[in-house]
Amino acid sequence: MSSSSTIQEWQKEVEQHFPQRKVGQTRVLAQASYAMMMTMHCGTTTISHWLATYLEESPNTVRQRIREWYYEAKAKRGRKRRAINVEEWFGDLLRWVLVGWEGEKRMVLSLDATNNGTRFTSLSIGVAIHGCLIPVAWKMLTCNAKGAWKPYWLRLLAVLRGVIPQEWQVVAMTDAGLYAPWLYEAIQQNHWHPMMRVDEQMGFRAEGAEAFRPIGEIVARRGRKVCLAGEWSEKGEQKSGTLLGAWEAGYERKLAVVTDLPVEKAQVGWYQMRFWTEDGFKDQKRGGWRWEQTKMTDPERASRLWFVLAVTMLWAMRVGSAEEGKEQAHRPRASRKPGRPRKVFRRPRASEQSVIVRGQQCISIAAMQGKPLPLGQVRAAPWPEGLYAVGKAPTSWERRRKRKEQRRKERHRKATWKQRHQAKAAQEREREAKRQEKRERRQAREQEQQAKRRARQEHIPQPEEARPTPKRTRPTVSTSHSSSPAREEAARPVLREVQATTQPKNLPASGKASGGRSAQLPLRSPRSKHALVFLHRGQLLPVRRPRNPEKPP
Repeated sequence: MSSSSTIQEWQKEVEQHFPQRKVGQTRVLAQASYAMMMTMHCGTTTISHWLATYLEESPNTVRQRIREWYYEAKAKRGRKRRAINVEEWFGDLLRWVLVGWEGEKRMVLSLDATNNGTRFTSLSIGVAIHGCLIPVAWKMLTCNAKGAWKPYWLRLLAVLRGVIPQEWQVVAMTDAGLYAPWLYEAIQQNHWHPMMRVDEQMGFRAEGAEAFRPIGEIVARRGRKVCLAGEWSEKGEQKSGTLLGAWEAGYERKLAVVTDLPVEKAQVGWYQMRFWTEDGFKDQKRGGWRWEQTKMTDPERASRLWFVLAVTMLWAMRVGSAEEGKEQAHRPRASRKPGRPRKVFRRPRASEQSVIVRGQQCISIAAMQGKPLPLGQVRAAPWPEGLYAVGKAPTSWERRRKRKEQRRKERHRKATWKQRHQAKAAQEREREAKRQEKRERRQAREQEQQAKRRARQEHIPQPEEARPTPKRTRPTVSTSHSSSPAREEAARPVLREVQATTQPKNLPASGKASGGRSAQLPLRSPRSKHALVFLHRGQLLPVRRPRNPEKPP
């Protein structure tokens, strides 16, 4: 069989499972998924170059053909171009999983949210089977985008409603971060059984009990399991159902799960299949098709790329599941001698290879040897019945724990430095506020003093309550007054009268002193031209002589 016939065979298989879609769309989908399967890479450049070599076409032509599948309508050339709405393909993708199902009619769906670096946040619903996860519905969002996730989850559940027959037992599992009463009810509307992990601090009241107790107190010892019917309360909203709890050795946290299954049918060990979600993300990223290396920035285009990746993973899982089923059928079971004590039950040994990796190898070998492409089928594996104690943590878990602890310390260090920086900045702002207050007070005093000084210079009368009390000072008499002869003649009678009233008592009546000199008060200083007294409005006032004649007072 030639290489061109193998890809044509795969195109027919894809067209068969998507009958309501256009032939051109399914053909490009088949070619892109075939190239992803052979290259184990989801990059557009990688798969376009490989496909161009395989089909002997131009790389640019093939690249543009694949890009047209991802693009929205306005980015395409032509008038009647349409964008591919992947939500319309989700139902057919889930039906493809059910085709050829072998085993019990029950299925586990995992609802989870994951980030691809700082580009996207994907809300996905996948089928957990054989230790891997096949996404069947998702919503791609910009990472750290604001907004509630409730409309997206309700939309995804509504798209898948009625696809799985009602006689199937479908259990939808979520992590503790996704628990919400409205999501619990939405899962029940699809006729599925919710199995949602909750926090240890959530209150639970068993049947017959009077008060609510934290779930962490109910599951208080390691190695114990509980399965109780009752009701739980989340932010005042109560729900009734079954509580499944366990705390095995080697686990740091307790496992608490609520479900609507009856006590006699529910098992806490089933929740281990939700952990396969992490294995599915590993197959998409570094362990498989390198989804983390995408350069896309548009969420809608990334959602269409995810659809091609989901078809590729489903094909590999179906082929790997069929191969593993054949191996288990031919594997002999270990027999136990009668009367021999039963061995201690431990965790069964994991598979050496992932089911998806095994399926990819089978498909690539068949294509290289020219054999018909294996299409495979799903063979349901038995569900785990209980949890297993961990004696020694795996090396990968220890590395993740150390990285997590380092990130926690780094966040604490940054937060502590930020707090110190904020406290120092607050102190500096307080000091600056005090300095500013002092400057404002000083400026106010200076302005007030300038206003007073300006008022005195301009002789502006001040109000009575604000007018300061003037100081009592001795009036100074100007020394520039000089007595003329006319003034002296007019002042002589006054001087005689003053002299008579101020005459000392020990002087003789003739008016002469003991020395024979006259005691008349001189009108002019013998050593100065300035008068000693002057006449002012009929009064004789003394003249104040300055100490330094050259500098007037």
